[in-house]
Amino acid sequence: MDDLSGILVYEATRNIEVESIDIETPLQPMKAPVLAGKKLVLAPILRAGVGFLHGMLTLLPSARVAHIG
Repeated sequence: MDDLSGILVYEATRNIEVESIDIETPLQPMKAPVLAGKKLVLAPILRAGVGFLHGMLTLLPSARVAHIG
């Protein structure tokens, strides 16, 4: 389920806007892409969607989680 949900979230966010921010790493400063605009919300519907949640959060760790059901 994690692999399938990873493919799904990759396709769903293919054209989402990102912006670059400056961050400090242990080696050197760099520019890192972050999602532009408001934060994403993942809302699985009933128990069927909960199985996809972990794989999606792997690729979108800053997304908020809501539950419908």
